[in-house]
Amino acid sequence: MKIEGQTAIVAGATSDPGRAVVQALAERGACVGAIGPRGTALGGMAGCGTSGAGVAAMSLSLARKLGHDGMRGVAAAPGSFKAGICGPVPAHSQAQLICDVPFAHRYGQPEEFAQLAVEDIGKKMLNSAELRMDGAVRMREPVAMA
Repeated sequence: MKIEGQTAIVAGATSDPGRAVVQALAERGACVGAIGPRGTALGGMAGCGTSGAGVAAMSLSLARKLGHDGMRGVAAAPGSFKAGICGPVPAHSQAQLICDVPFAHRYGQPEEFAQLAVEDIGKKMLNSAELRMDGAVRMREPVAMA
């Protein structure tokens, strides 16, 4: 699908899924603005969750403010994806993360996330939405260490 003339802002562009999205959109002729995590006050999962919530909340505001100019606000939210960040996580912890995913019991692939973003751009009525690509997983309550 050619998407020349479209503009996309990709938050989390330095992650493996984010890089795949930037590459897929650019290859199809889109103008891509890439935003990485540098400059965020929070690191790790706190920073990731906070920035994700901000992007999701922003989709409605963007849709309303920029709709008159022909722009849409759509947030795509990845769940557990095979990425470089998984490297230092012990194998038993990675297995537990995958067990928590209702369906499919595997990591998502960055290319799958990129395909979602490319398809989003082609759907003109898709606006003010958060699309979760996470296998319906939700974070559990932390277990207290004894």
